[in-house]
Order: sequence, then structure tokens, then C-alpha cells
Amino acid sequence: MGLTSDNLLLDAAHNYLSRGWRVIPTVKKIPCVAYKEAGLDRIVPGHPDFEETFLTLFERHPEAEGIALILTEDDCVLDLDSPRAEDEFRNIVVNAVGIKTARGSKFLFTRAPYFNSIDSPITLLHCSGGCHKFKIRDDAEIILGGMLCELPPGLHKNGTFRYEWIKGPDSGISRTKLNFADPFSEIPDVIFSEICSHGDTLRNEQRGFAPGELEELLQGVAEGEGRNTAAIRIAGHYIGKNTAWVDIELLLEGWNRKNRPPMSRKEMDGILQSAKKMYTEKQEAESKKQTLSGYRTVSDSELEEIKNTHDTLRLNLDLPDDHFVTQFVEWSDSLNDGYREYKIITAFWLLSALVQQKVYSRWSTGTIYPNVWTFLIGPSTISRKTTVIDNGRDIYISATGNKIPDTDYSLEGYAESLVETPVLNCVRDEVSTLLSKMGQKYNDGYFEFECSMYDGKSYVKTLASKGKGQPQTFVVENTYITKLYATTPVKLASSMSTRAFDSGFGFRFLYACPSYSRELKGHRKLTDEDTKKWASIMERTRNIYNIFKEAPLIAFEIDDDAEIFYSEKTLEILNKLANEEFCNETLLAVWGRLEAYIIKLAMLIEIGKPQISLKISLDSLLIAFSMVCNYFVPSTISVYNQLLEDTKFNNIEKIIAELRKMRGVATHKELLNRCKLVAKDFNECVETMNESEAIEIVIAKSKNNKEAKTYLLKDENVNIVPKEVFNLERIISTFQIPQGRQVPQVLRVSNEEDSSENLETLNNFNELDRTLNNTNIKEEDQESIECAIPQSNNSQGLQIFSLGSNVSYPENLGTLADLRNLRSMKVSDIHDVKVTENPEDVLEFLEKEGF
Repeated sequence: MGLTSDNLLLDAAHNYLSRGWRVIPTVKKIPCVAYKEAGLDRIVPGHPDFEETFLTLFERHPEAEGIALILTEDDCVLDLDSPRAEDEFRNIVVNAVGIKTARGSKFLFTRAPYFNSIDSPITLLHCSGGCHKFKIRDDAEIILGGMLCELPPGLHKNGTFRYEWIKGPDSGISRTKLNFADPFSEIPDVIFSEICSHGDTLRNEQRGFAPGELEELLQGVAEGEGRNTAAIRIAGHYIGKNTAWVDIELLLEGWNRKNRPPMSRKEMDGILQSAKKMYTEKQEAESKKQTLSGYRTVSDSELEEIKNTHDTLRLNLDLPDDHFVTQFVEWSDSLNDGYREYKIITAFWLLSALVQQKVYSRWSTGTIYPNVWTFLIGPSTISRKTTVIDNGRDIYISATGNKIPDTDYSLEGYAESLVETPVLNCVRDEVSTLLSKMGQKYNDGYFEFECSMYDGKSYVKTLASKGKGQPQTFVVENTYITKLYATTPVKLASSMSTRAFDSGFGFRFLYACPSYSRELKGHRKLTDEDTKKWASIMERTRNIYNIFKEAPLIAFEIDDDAEIFYSEKTLEILNKLANEEFCNETLLAVWGRLEAYIIKLAMLIEIGKPQISLKISLDSLLIAFSMVCNYFVPSTISVYNQLLEDTKFNNIEKIIAELRKMRGVATHKELLNRCKLVAKDFNECVETMNESEAIEIVIAKSKNNKEAKTYLLKDENVNIVPKEVFNLERIISTFQIPQGRQVPQVLRVSNEEDSSENLETLNNFNELDRTLNNTNIKEEDQESIECAIPQSNNSQGLQIFSLGSNVSYPENLGTLADLRNLRSMKVSDIHDVKVTENPEDVLEFLEKEGF
């Protein structure tokens, strides 16, 4: 009995079949069953009785000594029968799955289909001229689909040697019911060239006839004189002349009747089947060549440029060089090659955290605080997400002395912590684990709770007493939470579902997910210049933090024209989105959450100025408007759409996802290999994608003039939002700045004009006075700092803080001391301040005051 006591072959069969490998029992390399006649070579993984069909063969043939793999049409075995052959091919088999044989070794490869010099679904057998097995050296042989390959732990026909793995299949991916990938390496170019060369030689021999030879063969061939070869040669000749199949079939049938004796019906049907396959493949190849001639040709350099410009979405800011965001980005740029988008929104998160809930903007629809939730998405290592986050986090901790907790709370634990610490800054350079926990059943309601905390709403939670007395009730209110999160696209898809967005949680983030090409930087030692830049940005960060730490709640003001612009244009966009032409639930949800970010970002832009402003100008509002409309709306929709993709069961979305990973450019061969799809299904998908203009098909031509069918993914961000709605240039061009826009004036307060806004502002300054009275300010510090410049007829719009990067906290309080002088004036004195209406006097005043 061939099976050992521990059922060695049967165990191996179970293992191989679980991988989707078709294996049969053998004795001395001869199959125990006529597998082709039984149709076993046509059974594929996914067949309901796949494993049972093949396992039964081993149970029926206990005499079996070996186990052999039925090669698929894409498989290839390189059989090396001597040390010399092994040495010759050493470099190309180093990473291949290999088997030790009695005389040498053999290596298994697989491939994506080819199309002559252009990728296509033509089989290896066609390339080889129909030969399943042929020698390329005296001691080297190639074996193709339909043949057998003996596998370990089978016994060699000499009865003593047992096959062993040189490199086993365990390191690769097994063939599964839905995936025809395996651990075999791709066929090396040199082996594929050998296959094609053999096929070309054979075809030339078959199609080339000596003078009068074709006419002689057409008169019939006697049995034993190579009738099968003659039939294929005759068929190949007329196929090459583009003769119609019906005529070729009639010719072959007539030729057979002249044979001596005629071949049997079964034998003739086999010849016709082979010839028809040759004819069909020739027609398909010609059709594809004709189709390909209609595609535009691009060079290698053009392809590289396409890759580099694939992602056109950029977050561009036009802020002054002395703005906090600009200085933070430039400092971070000098240290690392992280995406600029990451650095910009990290700087805004930092400003948001430094404000500490001390400013707000009142609107008829509610109060807006400048707390921001930011999310960096990109691949590991090369995008530098963690590096950029560390820049922001380290500056915050060093400047403020505050810790940033990293506890992954349950919902109840999180709510309890907010009772004690309602102002909370959350930073995670890998947030996927936390997001996964938030979506668990025991944390049901977590996303909705986060939405309430983002909006600063009150939350009441009662915990069960569990037999230990009265139930415990706690109230969470006045929360101010900022978030700086990051993860990879793959981890985001696995940890955050669309449910998180449907609850509103996902739509409350500002996403940065750049994928464009950029220059990478290596490691270098820190320099004195780096230290100076760090000290400068940290000192400025500390100044902002300390000012707001001691400040009361301050109501932000907004210029009249900025208010009109925001009100009119957000309503205009909303009306268009409600129109049937642009109506889209996702777009509405995104805009509904992000329009408030225009005010949040505008406030932070004012706070990041060298002289902190507490009044939103039209310029700042336009920058914030541009950030939201041109970048954050499309980036949020892009993230949401990718979460909706079903790459497991939707082949088109799977192909798009793989193209996206390859920066939007891939050859037919590369993409088919990565998608692991059957060629027929793949080709149907790409044809659909081409017709729908999701991709463009081009012919890539290399420097050595080799051509490859190539797919270009169209820029998904171009039409991700309707330009008719979010075209900022058009929005601005249609805005009429109100006539008579006032120039900045000195503060004017009178008894008659005393309003609730004025009283609120005066109360704010009362609180600031108490802060100043408790702080020792040196006189020379006061003299070294520029006085605050009143900007409007409401003191809430004063630019009150001068923040040079080398200015310390007491000096800034010195600036506020100048305000104390203004505040100490009697109301009647303030009322007596005159504002001239003469334009020349106004210009003179502005020049003196530093405008």
C-alpha cells in the first residue's frame, strides 16, 4: 500500500485541496485515473464537490505512491535535471516555489495572460504552439497547463527518493473559491521568451511548405504518416490567410475523406476543435490589435507625469509669512517631507487647542466655537502622518505643560472623564483601534454622544446602583473637544463604517487624504537653525495659550460685508443643493456639517495673526470659504465614497481601489495580477469602466519600443462635487460689497449708544483688567511693545494682542495694560473722541497708527 501508516499522501491531499490545488494519486509518475477523460482538469475551486471529488480518488487507489498537481492553463513548471542547469537558472528561481527531485529540481510559476507584445488573455499553450511539454536545453524542460507535476511527499518512480520542498507554498496565498491567486512566482521574462520562441518555431515549421508539399498533403495522408500534424499544418496555413472558418472546416472534412483510411469521427472532432481554437484566438488577437490602434500612445515620461499629477486636490492657503499657520508649516517643512495638507490642518488644530473654549461666535442658528476635528489619512511610513502629528503634539505639550490623554475610554468612562475635564484635546496617530471599539455593541450610542460633545450640548447619564445604594447621575456640559486623528485608508475602511457617518460623527471631521507624488527626504541631524525655529514657534504657541488661559469668554465679531457674504453665499449653496439637478443626500450631509467650519477656520485665522484679532474680516472669511469648498467638501465625500466601496463582491470597485493604490496608472498585466480576477470578468469590467469614462485606455510605449496596454484612472476629485455649486471664483464674482464700507475708526462709545453688545464687551475688559492687576508688568516691557490699534466702532473688534515670536507673556500683558488706560477713561471722555470725516485726515491717522 502506498499510503504510510500516518496517511502521508492523504494528509497532503487535504492540505493541497484546501488551497484549491487539483491533485490526483499516481504510481511511478503514472496517474491512477484518466483525469482528462474524467474531466478533472475542468473542475475549478468553488465547485460544490471540489474537495470530495479529488479525495475520493485517493481513497479508491490505496496503491498510490505519489501525488500530482494538475497544472492550470496559466501554470508553468521549469524542470532542471542537472546541477549545471540549476546553476544556469539560479538567478530567476531564487524566489520561486521549488521542489527537490531525484536528479535536480523543478520550480513552479504562474502568469497573467499575454497578448503578443501587448497584454491580453491569450493562453500559454497558444504561445508555445500548442505544446504542453518541451525541452529548452538537454537538461531543462518546460511543462505547461494540463500536464502533471509531482508534489511532496510523493515517492519517485525509483522507489527510494521522496520529493521535498525547497521553498514551500506556505509563504504565499492559496487558491480559494473566489480567488485564483497562488504562491507561485510570476513567470520570468526569460522563460516566457523561451515559450514564445518555441511556439514561433513550431508555427513556422507547420505553416511553411516546400514547393508542391501542400498540394500533396491535400490529396490525403496514409495512417502512420503524421496525419494529425498534417491536419494542423493545413489548418494553420488557411487560418494565416484569414480564410473563413466554415471554409476551413469543409476543407478539412474533405481532406479526411481522402486519407487512407479516414480518421475516426472522434479523432477528427479533436482536430477540428484544436483548429477552431487556433482560428478563434487569431480572430481575437486581430480584433484586439485593431482596437488598440485607436488608443493614444504615451511615453514612459508622460506616464510618470500622469502619476505625479493624478491627485489634483490640494489645500492651498494664501496667508502672510508671519501668520502662525505659515510659520508652523515652514518649521515642519524644514524637518520632514510630510504632506503639506497634514501640516496645515495640524496647525489649525493647534490653534484650536490653544484657544481653550474662550472665544465663540453667535449666530441665529446657534453658537459656534472654534474647536476642530481633523483626520489625516495616508499610507504607512511614506505619508509621514505620525511625524507631522508629533510636531503638533510636542509643541502643544512643551508650550503649555499639559498632558494629552491617550486612554481608549468606554462610552461611560468617556462621559465621566468629561465631567471633570470638559475641555479636552484628543490626539491619536493611529486611531483605528479606538474607532473599532466605538462601533462595538457595548458602546452603542458612542457616535451620537460624540456629536453632542462636538456641539457642546449637555448630556445627563444615570448609572445603575448595582445594589450599592442610589443610582449615580452625572452631567456633562460646556464641552470643548478638539481631535487630531490619523490612520491608513485600509485601516479606516476596516474600523469605520458608513454608520459612523450616518450618525453625523464622520461628517464632523476635516479630512486630509493626499496621494500626489512629492519629493521624499532622508534623515539628517538637527542643526542650530532647527533649534531656533523650534524655539520661535514654541514661544509664540506659549504666548497664545497663556493669553487665552487668563481671558474670559469673548464674543467674536464679524465685519458687515463678511457677515453678508457668509449669509448670502451659504444660503445660495444650500438652495442649489436642494434643487433636483444637484440634490444628493451625501452632499447635503457634508455641507450641513462643514459650513460651520467656515466660521471656525475664519476665527482661527484671525487668532493666528501676529496681532490677534477678535473680528472676522472678509479676507479671512474668503480663505476659510475656499478651504471648505475647494478642499474639505471634496475630501470628505471622497473618504465617504471609499467606505461605500464593496471591493469583495464588486469587481469594478475592486479594480478602482487597486488602481488608486497604484497612483492611477497600471498596465493590463499589473492590474490583472493585483485584482486576482478571471481574465474574462476583468476585461468586461474595464470595458465598462472605459465606456463610463472612469478610466482611459492608452498604449504605453517604453524606450525600447515595447508596447503595453495601460489603464489610467480619471481624477476622481475633478467631478466629485458640482462646479456649478462650489465654484468659489464665481461665488465671489457675484458678490457685491456693500457701498459705503466703513474704514476702521477709533472706538466710540456714548451713553445714548450703550447697547447690550457694548456692555458685554466692557464686562470682558473688566475681566481682563482683573488679570492685569494681578500681574507684575515692567515699565520697559510696556514701552517695547506696540500699542493695540482700535479697529472699529465696537471694542470687540480690537486687535488687542501683539505676538512677535520673540515676545514673552508678561510683555503681551503689557499690551493689554494700554487697554487698561483706555478702559479707565470716563465714558464722557470716550464720547468726546472725534472721528474726522475728511479722507486726508483719515489716511494720516491710519499711517500714524501703523495701518
